Amino acid sequence: MARRIARFVGKCALGGCVVITLFDCIGHPAMVVGASMVPTLQGEDSRWTARDFVWVTPWGAKEAVRGDIVTFMYVSNYKLLK
Repeated sequence: MARRIARFVGKCALGGCVVITLFDCIGHPAMVVGASMVPTLQGEDSRWTARDFVWVTPWGAKEAVRGDIVTFMYVSNYKLLK
């Protein structure tokens, strides 16, 4: 029984590591929140089903061109980035 639990915990840990790596390297979906991008993106509705979703990826063009959507990550403790 203990061996089965250990295997299950190991598989969950491995799966979690894979998911985190995919999110960091490939990207992840993000919900638009707020009205700052209206009318291009809808995010002011209180129902999450009425909001737009975008795919956020670390890969991108080296130079933004007109029409690109650029996202920034909020970091509350900027000292950790140094």
